[in-house]
Amino acid sequence: MCNLYTVRTPIGGAALFKGVQWVWQPSDGLHSIRPTDSAPIIVVTDDGLTGIEATWGFPSPPQYGPGPVYNTRNLGSAFWRPWIGQRALVPVIAFCEHDARKRKHWFGTGETVFFAGIWGRLPGEPLPRFSILTTESAEPVAAVHPKAMPVLLETEERAAAWIGAGQFEAGRIAAGLSPVQAPAPPINRQPDLFG
Repeated sequence: MCNLYTVRTPIGGAALFKGVQWVWQPSDGLHSIRPTDSAPIIVVTDDGLTGIEATWGFPSPPQYGPGPVYNTRNLGSAFWRPWIGQRALVPVIAFCEHDARKRKHWFGTGETVFFAGIWGRLPGEPLPRFSILTTESAEPVAAVHPKAMPVLLETEERAAAWIGAGQFEAGRIAAGLSPVQAPAPPINRQPDLFG
């Protein structure tokens, strides 16, 4: 499961970004994002598309231990019900998956695309939380990590469809999104240091 991605700031380029009001954006540069890190996401507010700071991952239910839940596979789960209507676009230029030997493989084109995400505010917390939707792996990711991969929104049309959908359309839209529209070749592979 994806637990590392990179984002380049300032975020821009696509026409979709021209209407985004950035309330927060990290300093300019390339940023590695891991669960529990804060990251820029785009959400719909009363003011339209808004770029905000959010923490990656929701607190896990007590029966599952202390780690955060940072990937969403089952939108029908009662755990996600409070936030399913609050979709987010998570800007990303590359994401990492580990193979069975725990080697890192990076996928992306170097251009900003989006993960499909959901977000929400929890009582008493200063920052909202977000999670990334995952789906069945497709090539070339499946060769490295066959279980699941992030849902990628690689065009403005797909991004707009995801963030603009009504609450009851979210599951249908997510189910209809192919995981990868065009192959994203591995952009880096960590060398195998142990044989």
